Amino acid sequence: MRDGGAGGADRSVRPASDRGQSDDLAGRQYLAFSTAVGTSRAVVIKSIDDGKTLAGLGTGAQKLRDLTWAGSNHLLIMLSTTGTIRGADANRHENSMLENYNLTTHQISLVLGGVEGALNLVFSVP
Repeated sequence: MRDGGAGGADRSVRPASDRGQSDDLAGRQYLAFSTAVGTSRAVVIKSIDDGKTLAGLGTGAQKLRDLTWAGSNHLLIMLSTTGTIRGADANRHENSMLENYNLTTHQISLVLGGVEGALNLVFSVP
């Protein structure tokens, strides 16, 4: 379980049981899609080759806006939440964030997470 930042509580990553074999991703093809889970959404990543599920990613209270492959081992996930930016003098509006799911390590990271002072907000689909 990981806190996904703004509005990201109750986010989870559930890698497939064959997690140790994920280093052999070269040449394999994957499909990422969104599905309903109760009242929220989840991202599912499946192998096209054998139909096995590689991972399931809960979106928590955030809205799923886009899925984009960045190479063969990275899935960019665009999420949004409505609110204000803490510490900013601004009205309430929808803020879009971009996360990277690494298929090799099964880790989610903020695209701008390592940049000091960055908000990790995006304004359009990458």
